[in-house]
Amino acid sequence: MTNHIQTLKRFNAWCRGEETIEVPNPEEIGQAIDRLIYATEEIQRDRDDWRAEAEMRSKEIEIWKRECQMLRHELKKADQALEQNVAIFNRFREQIINPGLN
Repeated sequence: MTNHIQTLKRFNAWCRGEETIEVPNPEEIGQAIDRLIYATEEIQRDRDDWRAEAEMRSKEIEIWKRECQMLRHELKKADQALEQNVAIFNRFREQIINPGLN
């Protein structure tokens, strides 16, 4: 890849009138252009794949957030039910331990 970039840099310098650079080989220039086009297309495909992956992960995160929210709600209900059951248990226990006080 570095060779292709250097070839195109030399070609640009030659096109702009750099007198110390000899006329570039047209076949090398064409190969460099082809390789850089291919690399650019690969980068674009990768970017599109990464973007799709990121969107999918974002959707998964939103689903997990909703599930966590539902689980927190269920846990809160379970905690409340436990508190109620402990209170009922303590009342029954008190009745059993001290039957004449109630």
